[in-house]
Amino acid sequence: MALYIAVYDEEVVNAALKLTRLEGIIPALESAHAIAALEKLHFKESGIVVVNLSGRGDKDMETYKIHLEKDE
Repeated sequence: MALYIAVYDEEVVNAALKLTRLEGIIPALESAHAIAALEKLHFKESGIVVVNLSGRGDKDMETYKIHLEKDE
């Protein structure tokens, strides 16, 4: 069974920035989609979630920069 969750660009970038602030990891935008989807799911408090972060977020810095400049 597969579960498909739609996320908006804004949610993806916000999830990536949150991970960067909390863990010091800049995720690739592809991985940030999975992180953004986590915000829409409910887990048991004792549950464990594993997310594979593939790629490198430094390649997406121009996209992050554009998003951050919009918020200024």
